[in-house]
Amino acid sequence: IGNSAVATFQVGIDLSYFSSHENELVGSIIEGATIRNLALDGRGISTVHSQIFTLENVIIEGTVPDNTITAIWCNNCNQCELQTPYVGDVQFNNVQTLRGGNC
Repeated sequence: IGNSAVATFQVGIDLSYFSSHENELVGSIIEGATIRNLALDGRGISTVHSQIFTLENVIIEGTVPDNTITAIWCNNCNQCELQTPYVGDVQFNNVQTLRGGNC
């Protein structure tokens, strides 16, 4: 709670290898994040081998015109589909693709 970071990376937040129980309804909670991509391409949130997250009050945005930013990218969660049960407060601004990989 209350953490922040300012840096330049191709991936804003990497949520890989977050485990969950089979009947999990919420997963890990990401709250109050602003992910601003400064590059022409990249990912806002990237996850591998993870299945469920709750996103609250999250902003994912690109800054470069005509960028190829993917807001949420996922892969390899054992033939599952990434679940984000609560995404009512997520804003996507100036990104090319909302979900990529096998979301």
